[in-house]
Amino acid sequence: MTAEVAILNNQGVAIAADSAVTIGLNSGEKKIYYTAEKIFKISDKHPIGVMIYSQADFMGINWKILIHEFSKQLGEKVFDTLEEYLDQLISFLSEFKFIPVEKHIEYLGYICFRTFSMVKEYYEKEIAENNDSEKLKQDKIKILSDSIKKRNEELEKSSLVFHDFSGKFIKANSEFINDFAKKVFNDIHLSDKILDELMKLVILDVQKLDSNGLFKYSGIVMVGYGEREIFPSVCSSKIFGRLGDDLVHELIDSSHITDEGQAMVYPFAQTDVINTFIRGIDDDLQMHITKLFFDILKNNIGLDNDSVGKLTEFFLENINKIKTDNYRDPILNIVASLPNINLAEMAQALINITSLRRHVSTDSETVGGPTDVAIISKIDGFVWVKRKDNLSI
Repeated sequence: MTAEVAILNNQGVAIAADSAVTIGLNSGEKKIYYTAEKIFKISDKHPIGVMIYSQADFMGINWKILIHEFSKQLGEKVFDTLEEYLDQLISFLSEFKFIPVEKHIEYLGYICFRTFSMVKEYYEKEIAENNDSEKLKQDKIKILSDSIKKRNEELEKSSLVFHDFSGKFIKANSEFINDFAKKVFNDIHLSDKILDELMKLVILDVQKLDSNGLFKYSGIVMVGYGEREIFPSVCSSKIFGRLGDDLVHELIDSSHITDEGQAMVYPFAQTDVINTFIRGIDDDLQMHITKLFFDILKNNIGLDNDSVGKLTEFFLENINKIKTDNYRDPILNIVASLPNINLAEMAQALINITSLRRHVSTDSETVGGPTDVAIISKIDGFVWVKRKDNLSI
């Protein structure tokens, strides 16, 4: 895992990232190393930096290689806004020619596995509950169909994330999907209708990206300036994989410094410690306090549900106002006037305190190692403040 942060004001932006990387072994165990590179410079000609979190590679290719190839393709070209640069990176990934078809098939298999596994979970639960039924054998197809329908209804309720997904690669590999489905549901003779329903479910699952934390992805954070931007911006997206010409990704999210008195602190990946520092309270602690407040009102005072709900909402509104007025805004008011070097010091400190929290808690030390820090400004471009030394063998 990772902790990363971007701190922006009208003078520039500082970014920092730890060096921890978790590697899964064939035995199922995991090892953590502290040598990962997560911050990348686009080029000397562009005042832009890129941070990567979560998956360290895309379709089997390390992000360091991909960013290097993107920089070569970019060359002397400039774009007006930072969003356009990130959009160019997304287009580059969707057209990158050095990803073999086998990798696309492998990724499709991963999607089929997670989609069908969720359906099978519903199916097996229903089978277990009807285990004594004499009609179970002939009801299996209906139970499977109902399980597909249940998962479909769940997905339909969630918002559409991947708007431009064509599904061409999935449809072109229907035979692969059918074979995969037959292996997962090996105790049922799957009709053409059921197979078609399963294929449509795979497409919908990709469109919704409703993963419950199961979809692997690489988080991309781009910071800096477009050609016509005088103040810095931060843009981010999640890149999940690629199926043919479809790059499975979330839409770009972006924020901009727009005036002299504005400042932003954006944590990525493991955000809990930095958010606690900025907001004055841990999110989990606030949730527990709110639940305790709700339970006291409901169980000890005897109020009706409507009154309990309104009082809890009032309580939350005031807690959030206290967080904003007494913690977040005073910090951001200071950050707004800090020189770039002080932004870098703050960014490094926020990553280091996250690392310390992981070190002295029972959590795995998934944040740690040297902290890389860089400053990006309109005048000086991308400048390293602190970077891991090259290792010698």
